[in-house]
Amino acid sequence: MSTVTLTATQSFLLERWRQILNDPELDQYENFRIETDGNGELLMSPRPPKPHNFKATKIATMLVERLGGEAAIEPQIITSEGIKVPDACWLHPDRYEEASDPDPFIIAPEICVEVLSPSNTPDELERKRGLYFAAGAIEVWICDRSNNMIFYAPDGVLTKSELCPDFPLRLPSPRRT
Repeated sequence: MSTVTLTATQSFLLERWRQILNDPELDQYENFRIETDGNGELLMSPRPPKPHNFKATKIATMLVERLGGEAAIEPQIITSEGIKVPDACWLHPDRYEEASDPDPFIIAPEICVEVLSPSNTPDELERKRGLYFAAGAIEVWICDRSNNMIFYAPDGVLTKSELCPDFPLRLPSPRRT
């Protein structure tokens, strides 16, 4: 495993994150997603509803089926603006070894995915894309509310994912039994 050298900001955010995780007061907020801003201040929002989570899980599962490697739901990533939490991510096994210790990710997973919520704004999504790319992501994907997939590289929109070219442009509808 390679050793990742932390910047002063990353070291501060990592230490602050450990303080947050060890705060017993936060146990009462299990239904909230916890992030921080660039000053290490706590940012909480309600966890997304089940359909949102099902989409993120489906995307992560499909990535592992197609690419192998590792996938996660709601991983924490150190960015220049604090700890951010994409809905899903995928990592090649080599990146997993390099990026996973310590937790949160110091180097962003190769693919970071945001599942669009009604509250997401275009500016927010653009900012998150930039943060994930700056942290090391190779692609950032958006799943819109109609299940359409939009793939981004650092220089703009892709017609399909370059890392997972056979990923569908639209998520399949949930199975009903």
